[in-house]
Amino acid sequence: MPEHNSTPSPQVLRKAERIVRMRLVHSDTSHPAVSVIVEEGTKLVARELAQDPSRFEPRSLPNASEDVHGLGTLEEVARKAKLPPLPQILLELQKVMNDPDSSASDLARVISKDPKLTATLLRIVNSPLFSFPSQIETVSRAVAVVGTKQLSTLASGTILLSMFRSDPNGIIDLEAFWKHSIAVGTYARSIAARRKLDDPERFFVGGLLHDIGWMALANAFPNEIAATLVRAEEMKVDLASAERELLGFDHAVFGAYLLRQWKFPLLLITGVAFHHDPERGAKYAEPKVLHAANFMANGMGLTFAGLCPVQPLHN
Repeated sequence: MPEHNSTPSPQVLRKAERIVRMRLVHSDTSHPAVSVIVEEGTKLVARELAQDPSRFEPRSLPNASEDVHGLGTLEEVARKAKLPPLPQILLELQKVMNDPDSSASDLARVISKDPKLTATLLRIVNSPLFSFPSQIETVSRAVAVVGTKQLSTLASGTILLSMFRSDPNGIIDLEAFWKHSIAVGTYARSIAARRKLDDPERFFVGGLLHDIGWMALANAFPNEIAATLVRAEEMKVDLASAERELLGFDHAVFGAYLLRQWKFPLLLITGVAFHHDPERGAKYAEPKVLHAANFMANGMGLTFAGLCPVQPLHN
């Protein structure tokens, strides 16, 4: 995407602020934290509008199902979805992670088998997210500086997200989805670090995967998911609420169900399950951290859900 250094016009800034406030219609924008998001989000959305004036127009989803009355139980939905099998590289990675006798070199060897995974991980490790003083050029070095547990979990999350790359019926803006996931992971890691929580990197992975259920559902049931997007925009409710109304559950619950089937760590599953309902997972840090990070990203305009309102921030 080209860089534009010019300052957005007052007209563009006003439009950007209207878009941000429309998303935050259910939030108290006088709250100090929310007011900062309004201010910074307006700047970010204005830059996007300056590049593409149609960027935040309501989307036309002509194939949205007009009559959706639930998709069935989670087990039935997972079966109907015909999800792709876990990649062999992920199975090998999980085997190493679960073997108490495995070493850092075993982990580096498995990751290095996949050039695309290697490139992605090195790009993330060398990003401002980690802010290492020197360039990390090899997987072995990445394992040494990031840690075996943290890098293996990050690798697993990256592989899992890459399983869903199709764009059925124009519903999924893959670039927007990836930016949102990275943003939530980045904000979650920052929040965890500020609160001095153990292993802040695990919160980044939670952010990366928090919407994996939505991606899986959108690939398998594009018309029904389109209906939830339309309902959320028309009724001015958040996306998870529209999903519960039409599908009988939300993408957070389905994502957690999938992660449980795929034997991911309990803390990660808990964070994904309750990032829209953090009180239910209140004894764990993950739900509240991911909920706050998700609110920040959506409020800032880093969203894939169009003009759907953002769920209010829970205290």
